[in-house]
Amino acid sequence: MQDYQTDAEDTGLSLAEYAQMLWKRRWIIVLPLVLGLAGAVVLTFTLTPRYRTEAILQVNAAAIRPAQMDPFSGLFLSREAVPTFIELMKTPPILNQVADNLDLPAGVGLGKITLAAINSTAFLRITVEHTDPMLAADVANELADVMRAESLLEWHRRAATAAAILQVRTNSLLQQIEQTRGALAAGEGDPQSLGLQLRSFESQYAVGLTELEAMRLGTARITDVLTVRARASTPSSPIYPNPRRIAALGLILGAMIGLGLAFGLEYLDTNKVRNPDQVRRLLGVPVMGALPIHSLLKPGGGPAGVKSRVEDPSLLEPYHLLRANLQFSRPGPEPQTILVTSAEIGEGKTTVVSNLALAHAMAGQKVIALDADMRRPSLHRALGLPQDEGLNEYLSRDDARLDDFLTDCPLPSDARSGSLRVLVAGTSTSTPTAILSSGRMRRMLDEMKEMADVIILDSPPVLYSSDALVVANAVDRVILVVWSGMLRNTAVQRARQGLDMVKAARVDVVLNKLRRDADTYAYYSQYYYGGYNRAREE
Repeated sequence: MQDYQTDAEDTGLSLAEYAQMLWKRRWIIVLPLVLGLAGAVVLTFTLTPRYRTEAILQVNAAAIRPAQMDPFSGLFLSREAVPTFIELMKTPPILNQVADNLDLPAGVGLGKITLAAINSTAFLRITVEHTDPMLAADVANELADVMRAESLLEWHRRAATAAAILQVRTNSLLQQIEQTRGALAAGEGDPQSLGLQLRSFESQYAVGLTELEAMRLGTARITDVLTVRARASTPSSPIYPNPRRIAALGLILGAMIGLGLAFGLEYLDTNKVRNPDQVRRLLGVPVMGALPIHSLLKPGGGPAGVKSRVEDPSLLEPYHLLRANLQFSRPGPEPQTILVTSAEIGEGKTTVVSNLALAHAMAGQKVIALDADMRRPSLHRALGLPQDEGLNEYLSRDDARLDDFLTDCPLPSDARSGSLRVLVAGTSTSTPTAILSSGRMRRMLDEMKEMADVIILDSPPVLYSSDALVVANAVDRVILVVWSGMLRNTAVQRARQGLDMVKAARVDVVLNKLRRDADTYAYYSQYYYGGYNRAREE
């Protein structure tokens, strides 16, 4: 048995096929793009704008002791002090002081405050985001001012505390000096020892006075430890929402969804038979015909429906092309018995049988259409005929005459001496497979060959029953009808393998129910339904 899986694996798409696929599904791609952009516009107008501003502070630790600290040490200490100031600015007392100074109404917060050192320098950045641009600038500047004042006040408090401690110490030394002098004057103790203590106390007292004076002078010279280097300005445009960024995100999201849908649908389509190339890769055989969807080609409508089909050249033209392909696709005589089947139900095999029979008859041939689908007969409806006694009754009676069961299908006068006779399925039976595989069935086909140029049989689907398989090796050619875009590859493969197992005659494939926008049917939709109709109107 032929291995069809190898052909099926050749499913890679070229760049041209990718471009064709994207163009074919352009609306699936464009629609999410438009929706994404529209959603971005709506979102931009519904979101509350946020504004951002910033102020820059510099830490100057050398300002504490300007006369006692070299510039390098001051810069080092300033950098080390930046994290301390950042943490201090986050504390509730500082933030509450800012809110109190701004006299904010109830429910209005300070916004989002971000504090960060600038590249390991002695500078720190105050960033404020708020829905009110003016309030954002006021919060940043007020926080800088409060922190600058608080840092200066803190250093003054520390200097005052240190001076008070030093003052207590010098007062204690002064008392000790007076006590030691009194002891010497009263002659108490060892004069030499008391003299040494007195000189030590006086020396310490002199140093303390010097330090106390220097501390007082230094405290008077303390400048701002924090300096505002850049004050926050009122922002003129919001940082959020960013219309360009949101529009770009909307377009990107729309493109991802659109491309995802396009490639997803294409992936699903690659598992279904849609065009002749897929049939060739899947089964290794060409497609004999690509047949359109048209309401007038479907079964039903009675004799009027048949008349409309044969009187409009554009309707049966694809079937005339199929007839020519079947006739000239291989050397030798034209196939006389043709079995039309499908893999599953609903693929339109009866439509193909009825219209192909009409095409042969309109070309001047004598045609017999046989409804061998005894489970779900429908050929009589497709050709507008009653369901009288037919195939079941003829095969059940040994003395029956075939002519008595054939029904003539009326054709117009320009049918070029062609004719179409139909053998309907007849009454239902519980053993259709046994009837179709009987020797009388084969003898009937031989008798029909003497009566007609072409015999076209309608049979049940291959995967639905074994009826088609028992007849397949008794005919000259089998047509496998495939519903374009609906039947999966595996179903087509299983149907073809089933026909190969019974050694069926040559199997050809016909793609049915092609939509007018399908690439493989572009020629038909443009020429047959366009040119012919325009010619009729003229």
